[in-house]
Amino acid sequence: MPQSGAITSQQQATLDASTKKQQQQQQPSDDLGAMAIFQKALIFRGNWNKETFPEFLDVIYWLRQMLALIIGLVWGRAPSLGGPAIMSFVGLELMLPRMYYQKWASVDEDDFDAVALLKEGLQSAAGVFFATWVLTYTICHNASFEKAAAAAANAAAAGGAGP
Repeated sequence: MPQSGAITSQQQATLDASTKKQQQQQQPSDDLGAMAIFQKALIFRGNWNKETFPEFLDVIYWLRQMLALIIGLVWGRAPSLGGPAIMSFVGLELMLPRMYYQKWASVDEDDFDAVALLKEGLQSAAGVFFATWVLTYTICHNASFEKAAAAAANAAAAGGAGP
């Protein structure tokens, strides 16, 4: 029979769990979470500072990826070809995020690393743009692709196997 002053193992486990939970509640979270970061990104003149600079770089990264996807879809459907399409992509990809962080977010480039802001996500955005542009252009404007798709649709409609 345990002594009245002694703590059983079950009571100790309960105390440990409650202590751990209290410690987690007392410690501020360093990671704001993806939704909180993007909600903050939509706030006009959001309070971005040196402590939140890594989260701001995440916002810039994903902004560039979304822009690259949209521009790739539009340029592929348009049908834009060659150098003018690439140069306009580069111009938009450099100009629009910069306008966002200067005008909308009111980030002072002197307080932040201007080069990091400029190049954050640029290479991966170029990959997204080129893949989207080529695939969209091929699907929308390539006659042999349309013929192959039509042949596959006819074969499926006829109930037979493909050629």
